Amino acid sequence: MAQKIILSCDQSIFAQHLIEALEQEPFSLKCLPAELLSAEDAEKGTASFLAEEEADLLINTLAYSVGEDPERRALLVSASEVLAGASKSLDIPIVQLSTHEVFGGENLTVYREDDHPSPLTALGQALWDAERKVQLQCERYIIYRLSWLICQQGDSVFSRLLDLLISKEKIAVSAERRASPTFIDDACRVLIAMIKQIFSGADNWGIYHYASSDPCDEKEFAEYLDDIVRSLGHETGQLLDDEKELQYPSAVLGCLATRDDFGVQQRSWRLRLESRVKAYLDNR
Repeated sequence: MAQKIILSCDQSIFAQHLIEALEQEPFSLKCLPAELLSAEDAEKGTASFLAEEEADLLINTLAYSVGEDPERRALLVSASEVLAGASKSLDIPIVQLSTHEVFGGENLTVYREDDHPSPLTALGQALWDAERKVQLQCERYIIYRLSWLICQQGDSVFSRLLDLLISKEKIAVSAERRASPTFIDDACRVLIAMIKQIFSGADNWGIYHYASSDPCDEKEFAEYLDDIVRSLGHETGQLLDDEKELQYPSAVLGCLATRDDFGVQQRSWRLRLESRVKAYLDNR
């Protein structure tokens, strides 16, 4: 019998990519009805749903459907508490998605899995509060943090810079803003590899990071995109140095625990970027 995975939400771009990738695997999938998470007795209703579905794993993807909406941030925290409580009551492992936004206050160059979060933004605080709801209630959990995601859909650094380049605008980019750009399908690949090992008996729980093997700054990433767009025959806007005297928190994530515990190999974002840029431009 195929293991059953329940996802908290199927609305975000990440959730859609993850579902598409999971459908290629021998798993049974189902999404939690959205109304359960805001019901009067949400935890009891969620636990009943998970029990009826005989769930083997719960994945909370709500981190990628929050954005700048205060109500969505509040829902992320409250829903994470509900999901963690239901997971604990049924002894079902839970995967909680999160991002580099939980860091920033320490002003480190690279953030490791064992570094203590100190968020600078409202979104980062909500993500950190949501993480703690899981950590405080569950023993079998994975907090899966990611850096910048490269994705053709939605609002990402990749799509934002490409749109600005093609519109021939002047674009201010920073050499201080650093990250580990990661293809969204690569992030899904690694998460699925971790899930398979859990289903095979791996007893690895806690906080795990995944990001590409090739950190860069925003300016370098933009210049790389600019070169590709020009090579494809398009005129582009002008890249300017961002002169704002701001301290951009690093979005570079160290992935030592993920490599050591799950044997994951990081991939570079440079290898497939040209084909993704071409696909993005073809679909505009």
